[in-house]
Amino acid sequence: MKKFKSYFCMLRLRILLGMFLALGGVINAQAQGLIPVVCPTGFVFMTTTNTCELVSDKSYLSTTPDAGSAPSGVPSTLIANVLANDTVFWSIDDTSEPDKVEAANINYFQLAVVTPASNAGVKLKPSTGAVTATASVPPGSYSIVYKACFPGGFQFDPIAFEMTPDMLSEKCSEPTTVTITITDQVAGTCDISLSYMPAGGTPMAVPTLGTFAVGVLAALIAVLAWRSRHHGDKHRMMAVAAMAAAVSLFSMGGSSWIESVRAAGPYEFVNPAGGMLADGGVAYSDPAPLLTVTNTSGKRMRITANGNPAETGTCIVNQELASGASCTTQAYSCTPPVQPVAISNTSAPAIGCTAEPVLATYTNRLNTPIYGEFYVHAPLLTTEPDFDEPGVTTSISYTRNATDAAYDDSDFLTNGEALKSGVATVTSTAPEGYVFAPGNTSTMTWTFPYSCSTSSAG
Repeated sequence: MKKFKSYFCMLRLRILLGMFLALGGVINAQAQGLIPVVCPTGFVFMTTTNTCELVSDKSYLSTTPDAGSAPSGVPSTLIANVLANDTVFWSIDDTSEPDKVEAANINYFQLAVVTPASNAGVKLKPSTGAVTATASVPPGSYSIVYKACFPGGFQFDPIAFEMTPDMLSEKCSEPTTVTITITDQVAGTCDISLSYMPAGGTPMAVPTLGTFAVGVLAALIAVLAWRSRHHGDKHRMMAVAAMAAAVSLFSMGGSSWIESVRAAGPYEFVNPAGGMLADGGVAYSDPAPLLTVTNTSGKRMRITANGNPAETGTCIVNQELASGASCTTQAYSCTPPVQPVAISNTSAPAIGCTAEPVLATYTNRLNTPIYGEFYVHAPLLTTEPDFDEPGVTTSISYTRNATDAAYDDSDFLTNGEALKSGVATVTSTAPEGYVFAPGNTSTMTWTFPYSCSTSSAG
Protein backbone atom coordinates (compact mmCIF):
# COMPACT_ATOMS: atom_id res chain seq x y z
CA MET A 1 0.00 0.00 0.00
CA LYS A 2 1.41 3.37 -0.90
CA LYS A 3 2.47 5.75 1.81
CA PHE A 4 -0.40 7.74 3.18
CA LYS A 5 -0.17 11.47 3.46
CA SER A 6 2.06 13.02 6.07
CA TYR A 7 -0.77 14.81 7.85
CA PHE A 8 -2.48 11.52 8.52
CA CYS A 9 0.81 10.00 9.67
CA MET A 10 0.93 12.68 12.36
CA LEU A 11 -2.73 11.99 13.19
CA ARG A 12 -1.99 8.29 13.65
CA LEU A 13 1.00 9.02 15.88
CA ARG A 14 -1.11 11.30 18.05
CA ILE A 15 -3.82 8.64 18.35
CA LEU A 16 -1.30 5.97 19.30
CA LEU A 17 0.38 8.32 21.79
CA GLY A 18 -2.94 9.00 23.41
CA MET A 19 -3.61 5.29 23.59
CA PHE A 20 -0.25 4.63 25.22
CA LEU A 21 -0.97 7.33 27.81
CA ALA A 22 -4.37 5.80 28.41
CA LEU A 23 -2.72 2.54 29.36
CA GLY A 24 -1.45 4.25 32.50
CA GLY A 25 -4.94 4.03 33.95
CA VAL A 26 -5.83 0.39 33.43
CA ILE A 27 -8.93 0.50 35.62
CA ASN A 28 -10.35 3.49 33.73
CA ALA A 29 -9.56 1.90 30.40
CA GLN A 30 -11.30 -1.30 31.44
CA ALA A 31 -14.36 0.65 32.45
CA GLN A 32 -14.43 2.44 29.11
CA GLY A 33 -14.15 -0.79 27.08
CA LEU A 34 -13.42 -0.65 23.35
CA ILE A 35 -12.65 2.71 21.78
CA PRO A 36 -14.14 3.29 18.31
CA VAL A 37 -11.83 5.02 15.83
CA VAL A 38 -13.21 6.30 12.50
CA CYS A 39 -10.89 6.76 9.53
CA PRO A 40 -10.99 10.14 7.75
CA THR A 41 -13.14 10.49 4.63
CA GLY A 42 -11.58 8.68 1.70
CA PHE A 43 -9.52 6.40 3.93
CA VAL A 44 -10.18 2.77 4.85
CA PHE A 45 -8.80 0.67 7.68
CA MET A 46 -6.27 -1.92 6.50
CA THR A 47 -5.89 -4.92 8.81
CA THR A 48 -2.60 -5.86 7.17
CA THR A 49 -0.96 -2.66 8.43
CA ASN A 50 -3.36 -1.66 11.24
CA THR A 51 -3.59 1.82 9.77
CA CYS A 52 -6.08 3.97 7.92
CA GLU A 53 -4.97 4.08 4.29
CA LEU A 54 -6.00 6.21 1.33
CA VAL A 55 -7.42 3.96 -1.43
CA SER A 56 -8.25 5.26 -4.90
CA ASP A 57 -11.45 4.46 -6.75
CA LYS A 58 -9.45 2.25 -9.11
CA SER A 59 -9.27 -0.45 -6.44
CA TYR A 60 -12.56 -2.20 -5.86
CA LEU A 61 -14.34 -5.27 -4.49
CA SER A 62 -16.17 -7.71 -6.78
CA THR A 63 -18.81 -10.05 -5.38
CA THR A 64 -20.34 -13.09 -7.10
CA PRO A 65 -23.86 -14.43 -6.51
CA ASP A 66 -24.03 -17.42 -4.18
CA ALA A 67 -26.48 -20.32 -3.93
CA GLY A 68 -27.04 -23.16 -1.50
CA SER A 69 -29.67 -25.72 -0.55
CA ALA A 70 -30.54 -27.87 2.43
CA PRO A 71 -33.42 -30.06 3.59
CA SER A 72 -36.10 -28.63 5.83
CA GLY A 73 -36.71 -29.60 9.43
CA VAL A 74 -33.11 -29.27 10.63
CA PRO A 75 -30.80 -26.29 11.26
CA SER A 76 -28.15 -26.05 8.58
CA THR A 77 -25.25 -23.99 7.25
CA LEU A 78 -25.98 -23.56 3.55
CA ILE A 79 -22.92 -21.47 2.66
CA ALA A 80 -19.79 -21.44 4.80
CA ASN A 81 -18.59 -18.01 3.62
CA VAL A 82 -20.13 -15.83 0.90
CA LEU A 83 -16.77 -14.12 0.37
CA ALA A 84 -15.18 -17.41 -0.74
CA ASN A 85 -15.89 -16.62 -4.40
CA ASP A 86 -15.38 -12.85 -4.17
CA THR A 87 -12.29 -10.85 -5.09
CA VAL A 88 -10.58 -7.49 -4.56
CA PHE A 89 -8.80 -5.67 -7.36
CA TRP A 90 -5.77 -3.63 -6.31
CA SER A 91 -4.70 -0.81 -8.61
CA ILE A 92 -1.04 -0.02 -9.11
CA ASP A 93 -1.94 3.43 -7.77
CA ASP A 94 -2.56 1.89 -4.34
CA THR A 95 0.26 -0.65 -4.14
CA SER A 96 3.91 -0.88 -4.99
CA GLU A 97 3.08 -3.77 -7.33
CA PRO A 98 1.34 -4.07 -10.74
CA ASP A 99 -2.44 -4.37 -10.89
CA LYS A 100 -3.53 -7.60 -9.22
CA VAL A 101 -6.61 -9.53 -8.13
CA GLU A 102 -6.75 -11.24 -4.75
CA ALA A 103 -9.33 -13.35 -2.96
CA ALA A 104 -11.51 -11.39 -0.57
CA ASN A 105 -10.89 -12.25 3.08
CA ILE A 106 -13.50 -12.07 5.81
CA ASN A 107 -10.77 -10.80 8.17
CA TYR A 108 -10.07 -7.79 5.98
CA PHE A 109 -13.51 -6.72 4.75
CA GLN A 110 -16.91 -6.03 6.25
CA LEU A 111 -20.24 -7.53 5.16
CA ALA A 112 -23.50 -5.61 5.24
CA VAL A 113 -26.97 -7.05 4.61
CA VAL A 114 -28.86 -4.81 2.18
CA THR A 115 -32.06 -6.89 2.04
CA PRO A 116 -32.65 -9.71 4.54
CA ALA A 117 -34.45 -12.95 3.67
CA SER A 118 -38.24 -13.02 3.81
CA ASN A 119 -37.99 -15.60 6.60
CA ALA A 120 -36.03 -14.49 9.67
CA GLY A 121 -34.74 -18.04 10.07
CA VAL A 122 -32.49 -17.56 7.03
CA LYS A 123 -29.68 -15.14 7.77
CA LEU A 124 -26.19 -14.05 6.83
CA LYS A 125 -23.65 -13.73 9.64
CA PRO A 126 -21.52 -10.66 8.84
CA SER A 127 -18.78 -11.81 11.22
CA THR A 128 -18.14 -15.10 9.40
CA GLY A 129 -19.88 -14.82 6.03
CA ALA A 130 -21.92 -17.95 6.78
CA VAL A 131 -25.53 -18.30 5.62
CA THR A 132 -27.63 -20.41 7.99
CA ALA A 133 -31.21 -21.61 8.26
CA THR A 134 -33.12 -22.72 11.34
CA ALA A 135 -35.16 -25.92 11.50
CA SER A 136 -38.42 -23.97 11.35
CA VAL A 137 -37.82 -22.55 7.85
CA PRO A 138 -40.39 -24.15 5.48
CA PRO A 139 -39.45 -25.48 2.04
CA GLY A 140 -39.07 -22.72 -0.52
CA SER A 141 -36.64 -20.27 -2.10
CA TYR A 142 -35.18 -17.36 -0.16
CA SER A 143 -32.76 -14.59 -1.09
CA ILE A 144 -30.45 -12.22 0.78
CA VAL A 145 -28.86 -9.17 -0.81
CA TYR A 146 -25.50 -8.14 0.64
CA LYS A 147 -22.48 -6.02 -0.16
CA ALA A 148 -18.83 -6.22 0.85
CA CYS A 149 -17.07 -3.08 1.99
CA PHE A 150 -13.67 -1.87 3.05
CA PRO A 151 -13.77 -1.16 6.80
CA GLY A 152 -14.20 2.50 7.61
CA GLY A 153 -12.63 2.31 11.06
CA PHE A 154 -11.76 0.01 13.93
CA GLN A 155 -12.43 -0.76 17.56
CA PHE A 156 -9.34 -0.28 19.73
CA ASP A 157 -8.84 -2.45 22.81
CA PRO A 158 -6.59 -0.42 25.16
CA ILE A 159 -5.95 -3.46 27.37
CA ALA A 160 -4.87 -5.93 24.68
CA PHE A 161 -3.72 -3.10 22.40
CA GLU A 162 -5.58 -4.69 19.49
CA MET A 163 -7.51 -3.15 16.59
CA THR A 164 -10.56 -4.89 15.16
CA PRO A 165 -12.08 -3.77 11.83
CA ASP A 166 -15.42 -2.09 12.36
CA MET A 167 -17.83 0.23 10.58
CA LEU A 168 -18.39 0.43 6.85
CA SER A 169 -16.59 2.80 4.54
CA GLU A 170 -18.17 4.23 1.41
CA LYS A 171 -16.02 1.89 -0.71
CA CYS A 172 -18.26 -1.14 -1.24
CA SER A 173 -19.07 -3.70 -3.90
CA GLU A 174 -22.29 -3.66 -5.86
CA PRO A 175 -25.15 -5.45 -4.03
CA THR A 176 -25.05 -9.20 -4.62
CA THR A 177 -27.75 -11.84 -4.13
CA VAL A 178 -27.54 -15.09 -2.19
CA THR A 179 -30.22 -17.60 -3.23
CA ILE A 180 -31.16 -20.27 -0.72
CA THR A 181 -33.39 -23.29 -1.40
CA ILE A 182 -34.95 -25.27 1.42
CA THR A 183 -36.16 -28.62 0.08
CA ASP A 184 -38.69 -31.07 1.43
CA GLN A 185 -36.17 -33.91 1.21
CA VAL A 186 -35.19 -35.77 4.34
CA ALA A 187 -31.60 -35.31 5.39
CA GLY A 188 -29.47 -38.43 5.47
CA THR A 189 -31.58 -40.43 2.99
CA CYS A 190 -31.55 -41.74 -0.60
CA ASP A 191 -34.28 -42.95 -2.98
CA ILE A 192 -34.93 -46.25 -4.76
CA SER A 193 -37.63 -46.83 -7.39
CA LEU A 194 -38.23 -49.84 -9.70
CA SER A 195 -41.35 -50.66 -11.73
CA TYR A 196 -42.04 -54.23 -12.82
CA MET A 197 -44.70 -56.38 -14.53
CA PRO A 198 -45.14 -60.02 -15.51
CA ALA A 199 -42.72 -61.09 -18.24
CA GLY A 200 -44.37 -61.25 -21.67
CA GLY A 201 -47.11 -58.85 -20.62
CA THR A 202 -47.91 -55.56 -22.34
CA PRO A 203 -47.82 -52.40 -20.26
CA MET A 204 -51.34 -51.06 -19.80
CA ALA A 205 -52.19 -47.73 -21.33
CA VAL A 206 -55.11 -47.16 -18.95
CA PRO A 207 -54.82 -45.49 -15.56
CA THR A 208 -54.29 -47.69 -12.54
CA LEU A 209 -57.43 -48.45 -10.50
CA GLY A 210 -57.09 -48.90 -6.81
CA THR A 211 -59.02 -51.38 -4.68
CA PHE A 212 -61.68 -48.83 -3.79
CA ALA A 213 -62.35 -47.91 -7.44
CA VAL A 214 -62.59 -51.59 -8.41
CA GLY A 215 -65.03 -52.17 -5.56
CA VAL A 216 -67.25 -49.31 -6.74
CA LEU A 217 -67.27 -50.70 -10.28
CA ALA A 218 -68.19 -54.17 -8.99
CA ALA A 219 -71.02 -52.75 -6.91
CA LEU A 220 -72.43 -50.86 -9.91
CA ILE A 221 -72.47 -54.05 -12.04
CA ALA A 222 -74.15 -55.94 -9.20
CA VAL A 223 -76.94 -53.32 -8.89
CA LEU A 224 -77.66 -53.40 -12.63
CA ALA A 225 -77.72 -57.22 -12.58
CA TRP A 226 -80.14 -57.31 -9.64
CA ARG A 227 -82.60 -54.97 -11.37
CA SER A 228 -82.62 -57.24 -14.47
CA ARG A 229 -83.33 -60.54 -12.68
CA HIS A 230 -87.16 -60.54 -13.29
CA HIS A 231 -87.13 -59.69 -17.01
CA GLY A 232 -87.38 -63.18 -18.56
CA ASP A 233 -85.06 -66.16 -18.75
CA LYS A 234 -82.58 -64.45 -21.02
CA HIS A 235 -82.33 -61.45 -18.75
CA ARG A 236 -82.08 -63.72 -15.69
CA MET A 237 -79.12 -65.55 -17.21
CA MET A 238 -77.42 -62.25 -18.02
CA ALA A 239 -78.11 -61.02 -14.50
CA VAL A 240 -76.59 -64.14 -12.93
CA ALA A 241 -73.51 -63.78 -15.15
CA ALA A 242 -73.15 -60.09 -14.33
CA MET A 243 -73.49 -60.70 -10.61
CA ALA A 244 -70.91 -63.45 -10.81
CA ALA A 245 -68.57 -61.06 -12.64
CA ALA A 246 -69.13 -58.43 -9.95
CA VAL A 247 -68.33 -60.89 -7.18
CA SER A 248 -65.24 -62.07 -9.04
CA LEU A 249 -64.07 -58.51 -9.71
CA PHE A 250 -64.60 -57.43 -6.13
CA SER A 251 -62.82 -60.50 -4.75
CA MET A 252 -59.80 -59.69 -6.90
CA GLY A 253 -59.62 -56.41 -5.05
CA GLY A 254 -57.77 -54.77 -7.93
CA SER A 255 -54.89 -57.25 -7.75
CA SER A 256 -54.94 -57.62 -11.50
CA TRP A 257 -54.10 -53.92 -11.85
CA ILE A 258 -50.59 -52.58 -11.39
CA GLU A 259 -50.14 -51.27 -7.84
CA SER A 260 -47.68 -48.69 -6.55
CA VAL A 261 -46.33 -49.47 -3.09
CA ARG A 262 -43.70 -48.04 -0.80
CA ALA A 263 -41.36 -50.64 0.59
CA ALA A 264 -38.48 -50.75 2.99
CA GLY A 265 -35.62 -53.23 2.84
CA PRO A 266 -35.32 -56.11 2.28
CA TYR A 267 -36.51 -55.09 -1.17
CA GLU A 268 -38.75 -57.48 -3.09
CA PHE A 269 -41.04 -57.71 -6.12
CA VAL A 270 -44.05 -59.13 -4.26
CA ASN A 271 -47.09 -58.44 -6.45
CA PRO A 272 -47.87 -61.14 -9.06
CA ALA A 273 -49.66 -58.48 -11.16
CA GLY A 274 -46.69 -56.14 -11.18
CA GLY A 275 -46.21 -52.79 -9.51
CA MET A 276 -43.64 -50.30 -8.25
CA LEU A 277 -41.10 -50.78 -5.50
CA ALA A 278 -40.20 -47.38 -4.00
CA ASP A 279 -38.48 -46.14 -0.85
CA GLY A 280 -37.53 -42.55 -0.12
CA GLY A 281 -35.91 -43.36 3.20
CA VAL A 282 -32.88 -45.44 2.24
CA ALA A 283 -30.08 -44.73 4.73
CA TYR A 284 -27.52 -42.33 3.28
CA SER A 285 -23.97 -43.35 2.43
CA ASP A 286 -21.28 -42.02 0.10
CA PRO A 287 -21.16 -43.52 -2.45
CA ALA A 288 -24.88 -44.28 -2.59
CA PRO A 289 -25.76 -47.75 -1.29
CA LEU A 290 -26.10 -50.68 -3.73
CA LEU A 291 -29.28 -52.56 -2.82
CA THR A 292 -30.40 -56.12 -3.59
CA VAL A 293 -33.92 -56.69 -4.97
CA THR A 294 -35.44 -60.19 -4.99
CA ASN A 295 -38.42 -61.42 -7.01
CA THR A 296 -40.71 -63.16 -4.51
CA SER A 297 -43.93 -62.78 -6.53
CA GLY A 298 -43.96 -66.39 -7.73
CA LYS A 299 -43.89 -65.23 -11.37
CA ARG A 300 -41.22 -64.21 -13.82
CA MET A 301 -41.03 -60.39 -13.83
CA ARG A 302 -39.68 -57.80 -16.23
CA ILE A 303 -38.29 -54.45 -15.01
CA THR A 304 -40.08 -51.63 -16.83
CA ALA A 305 -38.57 -48.52 -15.19
CA ASN A 306 -35.69 -47.53 -12.93
CA GLY A 307 -35.70 -44.23 -11.01
CA ASN A 308 -31.91 -44.17 -11.22
CA PRO A 309 -31.25 -42.91 -14.79
CA ALA A 310 -27.70 -44.29 -14.64
CA GLU A 311 -29.12 -47.77 -13.90
CA THR A 312 -26.09 -48.55 -11.75
CA GLY A 313 -26.25 -52.24 -10.82
CA THR A 314 -27.87 -55.22 -12.53
CA CYS A 315 -31.53 -54.16 -12.20
CA ILE A 316 -31.80 -52.61 -15.67
CA VAL A 317 -34.90 -51.83 -17.71
CA ASN A 318 -36.28 -54.81 -19.72
CA GLN A 319 -34.28 -57.28 -17.65
CA GLU A 320 -36.34 -60.32 -16.61
CA LEU A 321 -36.10 -61.91 -13.19
CA ALA A 322 -37.21 -65.48 -12.57
CA SER A 323 -39.11 -66.18 -9.38
CA GLY A 324 -36.58 -66.23 -6.54
CA ALA A 325 -33.88 -64.46 -8.58
CA SER A 326 -32.24 -61.18 -7.47
CA CYS A 327 -30.58 -58.12 -8.98
CA THR A 328 -28.91 -54.98 -7.59
CA THR A 329 -29.71 -51.29 -7.98
CA GLN A 330 -27.98 -48.22 -6.64
CA ALA A 331 -29.97 -45.65 -4.68
CA TYR A 332 -30.14 -42.10 -6.06
CA SER A 333 -31.11 -38.54 -5.07
CA CYS A 334 -29.10 -38.87 -1.89
CA THR A 335 -29.35 -36.01 0.61
CA PRO A 336 -26.39 -36.03 3.01
CA PRO A 337 -26.85 -35.51 6.73
CA VAL A 338 -26.91 -31.84 7.62
CA GLN A 339 -23.77 -30.48 9.23
CA PRO A 340 -24.43 -28.76 12.58
CA VAL A 341 -24.55 -24.97 12.58
CA ALA A 342 -21.58 -23.35 14.32
CA ILE A 343 -22.29 -20.92 17.16
CA SER A 344 -19.74 -18.27 18.16
CA ASN A 345 -19.37 -16.90 21.67
CA THR A 346 -19.48 -13.10 21.72
CA SER A 347 -18.96 -12.42 25.43
CA ALA A 348 -17.80 -14.47 28.42
CA PRO A 349 -19.79 -15.09 31.61
CA ALA A 350 -19.09 -13.55 35.00
CA ILE A 351 -19.73 -14.86 38.52
CA GLY A 352 -20.32 -13.44 41.97
CA CYS A 353 -21.55 -14.74 45.34
CA THR A 354 -25.02 -15.49 46.62
CA ALA A 355 -26.31 -13.73 49.75
CA GLU A 356 -28.71 -16.52 50.69
CA PRO A 357 -28.84 -19.27 51.63
CA VAL A 358 -25.81 -19.80 53.84
CA LEU A 359 -24.14 -23.10 52.97
CA ALA A 360 -22.37 -23.54 56.32
CA THR A 361 -21.25 -21.70 59.43
CA TYR A 362 -17.80 -22.09 61.02
CA THR A 363 -16.22 -20.68 64.18
CA ASN A 364 -12.68 -19.34 64.13
CA ARG A 365 -12.05 -21.26 67.36
CA LEU A 366 -13.74 -24.51 68.19
CA ASN A 367 -16.74 -24.10 70.49
CA THR A 368 -15.72 -20.52 71.21
CA PRO A 369 -18.07 -18.12 69.33
CA ILE A 370 -16.44 -15.12 71.03
CA TYR A 371 -13.60 -15.41 68.49
CA GLY A 372 -16.09 -14.83 65.71
CA GLU A 373 -17.53 -16.96 62.99
CA PHE A 374 -17.98 -16.82 59.25
CA TYR A 375 -20.62 -17.97 56.80
CA VAL A 376 -19.91 -19.73 53.53
CA HIS A 377 -21.96 -18.87 50.40
CA ALA A 378 -22.29 -20.41 46.95
CA PRO A 379 -21.02 -18.80 43.73
CA LEU A 380 -23.60 -17.13 41.50
CA LEU A 381 -23.77 -16.61 37.73
CA THR A 382 -24.13 -12.85 37.49
CA THR A 383 -23.69 -12.47 33.71
CA GLU A 384 -24.56 -15.17 31.21
CA PRO A 385 -22.37 -15.58 28.12
CA ASP A 386 -23.66 -14.22 24.83
CA PHE A 387 -23.76 -16.06 21.50
CA ASP A 388 -24.61 -15.21 17.91
CA GLU A 389 -27.46 -17.76 17.86
CA PRO A 390 -30.46 -18.04 20.20
CA GLY A 391 -31.45 -21.10 22.18
CA VAL A 392 -28.24 -21.68 24.17
CA THR A 393 -28.84 -22.72 27.78
CA THR A 394 -26.31 -21.97 30.54
CA SER A 395 -25.90 -23.34 34.05
CA ILE A 396 -23.40 -23.07 36.90
CA SER A 397 -22.00 -25.73 39.21
CA TYR A 398 -19.24 -25.60 41.78
CA THR A 399 -16.91 -27.71 43.86
CA ARG A 400 -15.72 -26.49 47.26
CA ASN A 401 -12.09 -26.86 48.23
CA ALA A 402 -13.12 -28.12 51.68
CA THR A 403 -16.35 -28.80 53.56
CA ASP A 404 -15.06 -29.98 56.95
CA ALA A 405 -13.36 -27.57 59.35
CA ALA A 406 -9.91 -28.45 60.65
CA TYR A 407 -8.60 -27.16 64.00
CA ASP A 408 -5.13 -27.23 65.54
CA ASP A 409 -4.17 -28.31 69.01
CA SER A 410 -5.25 -24.91 70.33
CA ASP A 411 -8.67 -25.32 68.70
CA PHE A 412 -8.04 -22.59 66.12
CA LEU A 413 -9.37 -23.04 62.61
CA THR A 414 -6.63 -23.91 60.11
CA ASN A 415 -8.44 -24.26 56.77
CA GLY A 416 -10.70 -21.22 56.71
CA GLU A 417 -9.74 -20.13 53.19
CA ALA A 418 -10.35 -23.61 51.78
CA LEU A 419 -13.82 -23.66 53.35
CA LYS A 420 -14.69 -20.35 51.70
CA SER A 421 -13.31 -21.11 48.25
CA GLY A 422 -13.64 -23.53 45.35
CA VAL A 423 -13.96 -23.77 41.60
CA ALA A 424 -17.12 -22.73 39.74
CA THR A 425 -17.90 -24.18 36.31
CA VAL A 426 -20.18 -22.38 33.89
CA THR A 427 -21.52 -24.67 31.14
CA SER A 428 -23.39 -23.56 28.02
CA THR A 429 -25.23 -26.16 25.95
CA ALA A 430 -26.00 -25.68 22.27
CA PRO A 431 -29.52 -26.44 21.00
CA GLU A 432 -30.06 -29.51 18.83
CA GLY A 433 -28.42 -29.15 15.43
CA TYR A 434 -25.84 -26.61 16.63
CA VAL A 435 -22.25 -26.80 17.87
CA PHE A 436 -19.85 -24.30 19.37
CA ALA A 437 -16.99 -23.02 17.22
CA PRO A 438 -14.15 -23.58 16.84
CA GLY A 439 -14.13 -27.03 18.46
CA ASN A 440 -17.54 -28.15 17.11
CA THR A 441 -18.58 -29.30 20.58
CA SER A 442 -22.09 -29.41 22.01
CA THR A 443 -21.01 -27.68 25.22
CA MET A 444 -18.72 -24.79 26.13
CA THR A 445 -17.34 -24.38 29.64
CA TRP A 446 -15.57 -21.75 31.72
CA THR A 447 -13.97 -22.33 35.12
CA PHE A 448 -13.54 -19.67 37.79
CA PRO A 449 -11.87 -19.83 41.19
CA TYR A 450 -14.07 -18.22 43.81
CA SER A 451 -14.16 -17.29 47.47
CA CYS A 452 -17.59 -16.53 48.95
CA SER A 453 -18.14 -15.79 52.63
CA THR A 454 -19.33 -13.26 55.16
CA SER A 455 -18.29 -13.03 58.79
CA SER A 456 -19.48 -11.82 62.17
CA ALA A 457 -17.39 -9.71 64.53
CA GLY A 458 -15.31 -11.69 67.02
